Amino acid sequence: GGLTATRDFDSIYIDYFVVEKEYRKSGIGRKLLLRLEEIAKEKNVKRIMLLIYYVKRHFRYRRSTKSCI
Repeated sequence: GGLTATRDFDSIYIDYFVVEKEYRKSGIGRKLLLRLEEIAKEKNVKRIMLLIYYVKRHFRYRRSTKSCI
């Protein structure tokens, strides 16, 4: 898993946060966020912000020739 963040005055912005598919549901993401929270407290940061970007996935659509009736 990985996390990158940027500090701006009294805020931390999470720019990149990912856990590889095979390691999801194992607690790695939670540990990363808890560690970031510890760092924020040490630096007297007031808020942590997660920036979310939506990426449209391209996919092929194959129209069915079967009747729905």
